[in-house]
Amino acid sequence: MTDEVLFEEFNIGSLYRCSSGSLTPWLTSNKDKKYKDFQLVIDSGFDSTWVIPMIYGLPHWEGVRKMPIAGRALNGYMREMISFRHYNVTDEMVLVNNIKEKTCYVTSDYESSLKKVEKLRKSKGMKDHEGISINYVLPDYKTTNIGYTMTDEELGKFQQQETVQSLKLYDERFAIPELLFHPELGGLHKAGIIPVIKESLSRIPSLIRPLMVANIVLMGGTFNLPGFKERLIQDLKQEIPIDNEIEVHNFDRPDYSEIGWYAGQQFFARGGFQQVCVSKEEYQELGVEYTQEKFGYKLHL
Repeated sequence: MTDEVLFEEFNIGSLYRCSSGSLTPWLTSNKDKKYKDFQLVIDSGFDSTWVIPMIYGLPHWEGVRKMPIAGRALNGYMREMISFRHYNVTDEMVLVNNIKEKTCYVTSDYESSLKKVEKLRKSKGMKDHEGISINYVLPDYKTTNIGYTMTDEELGKFQQQETVQSLKLYDERFAIPELLFHPELGGLHKAGIIPVIKESLSRIPSLIRPLMVANIVLMGGTFNLPGFKERLIQDLKQEIPIDNEIEVHNFDRPDYSEIGWYAGQQFFARGGFQQVCVSKEEYQELGVEYTQEKFGYKLHL
């Protein structure tokens, strides 16, 4: 239906429809400008996390897997935790998202981090040299609309001059992102990201599995959380054959949420669009069923 509207109502000249993850083989870095024939794309944005094996530029549909946990689930978990422990932020989804982006990180050892938090809380007056806790100053909608972070020393000096509302965050910082690896912590009966990747790899021919894990592409804003990439590699190493090398590419892009856009840019710049698009003449001759067959998702569930 979308294809019909685009051709009939908007009178476009040609069309190619795909997921952003399907464009990553066209994305290159300054060091490596070659087109990638084999890639394992992990796309974790706002709504869900997708694992997409790309073979010769096409999704291997049998191996595509979806995990319904990403940025929105993390926001919801953080909203509940802050509302229960601090202030009611039930209706402040934008604020909660800002708090998550500015304070959260993925720890390499969840249990060890919990013990450090417990020790810090019991030892009152003990200085937090490891930066486990952080203060988030809530917006007053006069000087700021989003809030900002401060250390204990900075907040102490600031409070001598002005009265501010702030949150003291401890285990919330790493317990929220841990949901991606252990959804049961938030009461979600779903598989974590590592089992989902393993399930995807099991649907790929065994001969090319080493090629896939050696060419992993991460995309989506959730991967901007500090430590996510390192934790993913650490946990995945424990689940794949020891002689398989894991390599993750970021293509010199610091913001993972922009990977899809840059992939699309190079897709057009390098002539990929002209090779795979459907022209209006083809649409008028073959009909909307042709575009649906060419661009439609073929998931094996």
